[in-house]
Amino acid sequence: MLQPLDSRRWDLKDAARLLWRAGFGGPPHEAEALLALGPEGAVERLLGAPDAAALDEGPDLGLDSGDPMPRKRDRDALNAEEKKKALRLARAREAGGLATARGWWLARMADPAKAAREKMVLFLHGHFATSADKVRSPRLLLAQNRLFRRHAFGAWHDLCLGVAKDPAMLIYLDNAKSRAGNPNENFAREFFELFALGEGNYTEKDIQESARAFTGWSLATEMREFVIRKPWHDGGTKTVFGKTGNFGGEEIVGLTLKQPAAAALLAGKLWRFYAGSEPSAELREALAAELRDGGFNLGKFLRTIFRCGEFYDPSLDFLRIKSPVEWLVGLCRALEMPLPHPAVASFALAELGQDLFRPPNVKGWDGGLAWINTATLARREEIAASLIRGGRTENDWSRRAARRLAAFFAMGQESEMSGEARQEAQKRAFVETTRAPVDMTRILPRERRLSEEAVVGDLWWRLNGRMPAREDRDAALEAARKIEPTGVWTDDSAREMAVTLACAPSFQLSC
Repeated sequence: MLQPLDSRRWDLKDAARLLWRAGFGGPPHEAEALLALGPEGAVERLLGAPDAAALDEGPDLGLDSGDPMPRKRDRDALNAEEKKKALRLARAREAGGLATARGWWLARMADPAKAAREKMVLFLHGHFATSADKVRSPRLLLAQNRLFRRHAFGAWHDLCLGVAKDPAMLIYLDNAKSRAGNPNENFAREFFELFALGEGNYTEKDIQESARAFTGWSLATEMREFVIRKPWHDGGTKTVFGKTGNFGGEEIVGLTLKQPAAAALLAGKLWRFYAGSEPSAELREALAAELRDGGFNLGKFLRTIFRCGEFYDPSLDFLRIKSPVEWLVGLCRALEMPLPHPAVASFALAELGQDLFRPPNVKGWDGGLAWINTATLARREEIAASLIRGGRTENDWSRRAARRLAAFFAMGQESEMSGEARQEAQKRAFVETTRAPVDMTRILPRERRLSEEAVVGDLWWRLNGRMPAREDRDAALEAARKIEPTGVWTDDSAREMAVTLACAPSFQLSC
């Protein structure tokens, strides 16, 4: 169990698996570069230490995006119409801030030097799910995103403690107002059930006592930064997991992560996220032991699983449905095309079911088969066609995306905006959505278009990291003959073949 992959069996398919599973895929030359490094060098290339300053960078959303409305004492001075205007402007700032934050984060995912860390940040965003629907502050959600990034390859204990003190989480799970005599149990309950242990590995009494320990963990009024309000803290004795003491929140985090279930929950969930399958009982036990023995260091654990032979077992190929984020970023990376405008990307991901910074509930997204239904599959096809064909695309999704983008450019302006202002917003939206089509000359040079077999093979490998199985190959060749019956592959016909393969079942799955 968890034996390092024999470097003698390391091949291009393994390098492509690592590129897609540890990150968001990429063009063939990136898989070839990983192949040349060998398994250990390839993993180190992806997980190596970044520039420390890059971990805290990001758009400055300003303090205005920290609160949806003026404070109560300021609101009370407004009349009904002024309150409506204030709410409208606050919602516009919030929507604009979220789109900006999403665009910045997606750009990091599409950067090959940052992709592996951002993949882990995406996992953590779903694991410690926190939604804008309740937090109502892009600034605080982006700060949480930076917290995930700083600790993505570090100590699990430090990350869990950071999340317990995180302003967005304090708001989302109501701990900011928890005080002695009336403790709020939401955070303690979800910390045990979803974040650290899993259901059945704690008692109701453990939750109640731990909630007392977290009382007083709150927010400063003005900046909404973490603060301990000592008068609110329950300083009495508590008994948690059979241990008794005058515990505070930090002690609860430490006690929780010492429970046997802590390693099993996290190790199993990380394996499912990256490898795409439920680990066997034997593998789960080996993964948990590796995590415990490594001191719950996330980077060390990922290095182990990305190097082990089990991770490259062909039986894991194409088991896991790509999330909308993985699908969108992976499509752009594989075909070497730019990401859509942040407002369009936000619109696309929301329609596909993964609205970043707005997970459906504290459990995060269900994933798996929940990503695919008749509506979302049709939407993936429309979005793929729109991005690959560029500004010439005429489909319902492209038209709606253009309208959404025009609304984004007009955001924050009064509904009585002049016709000239509306025209300017529509013009900017037209420019943004009239993007260039995929440059097929670069990704499929004319000397590679000698036959339909060559065209299908090159594009299939680019999108899937391997050649197609016989039945997939036959279906793709039949489609190719319909797209280009003359056998003379132009940029347009090659582009239509790319659309077809991007909409095929295989591209919806992780290789």
